[in-house]
Amino acid sequence: MRSFTYCPWCTRELEKRDKYLSCHSSCGFIHYDNPTLVVAAVVPILHTFLAHTGIPYQDLPDGGLVLVRRGIAPFEGAWCLPCGHVEKHGHPKDEAAKEVREESGLITRMEKLLCLCNPAPGEANHVVGSYLARPVGGALQAGDDATEVGVFTKENAPTLCFRSHERLKQQWFRGELGTLTGIDLML
Repeated sequence: MRSFTYCPWCTRELEKRDKYLSCHSSCGFIHYDNPTLVVAAVVPILHTFLAHTGIPYQDLPDGGLVLVRRGIAPFEGAWCLPCGHVEKHGHPKDEAAKEVREESGLITRMEKLLCLCNPAPGEANHVVGSYLARPVGGALQAGDDATEVGVFTKENAPTLCFRSHERLKQQWFRGELGTLTGIDLML
C-alpha cells in the first residue's frame, strides 16, 4: 500500500509518530490513514416482490442475485455485487442505492444493514458496509463502472472478486441473510 512521504501542505518529509505520520514543521499536518467507507448491496430477484414494480422479471431466475462485471480497476472484468465508495457527506444507505442504480439500472430500497467489515486487512484500507436491497423500479442494464449485469443462481454464479462479496453471496444462497420484507431501512 502506498502512503504519504511528504507533507501535502508544506512539502517537508513526514515522520512516523505513534500510529500516524506527521509533519514536524509549523504546519501541523497529521496523516491518520483511516479507512475509507465502501458500500455493497445484495440485490435478490424475488418474483413476488417484482410483480408490483413494473420491472420485467419473467426471464430472470427467482431467488437469483444481481451481479455486475467491473469495468474499472481493481479487478476489471471480474464479477462483484454492485458497490462503490461513499462520497463526501454521503449517507451509506443512499450511496448504496445510488451505486446499484448506476451499475445495474435498478432502483432499490435498502431493507437491512447486513454487516460492516474490513475485508482485506493489509491490502486495502476500506471498511465495507453491506446492505440487503429490494428492487422497486428501473430496468436491468449495465451502466457507469459496469460492463455487464446479470442475475445468477447458486448453480451458475461466478466467483466474486472481493472476498466480502463472495462471502455475502454464499450466505445469501445458504439462506443466512434473511429474506426481503418490503420494509425500508429507516436509518
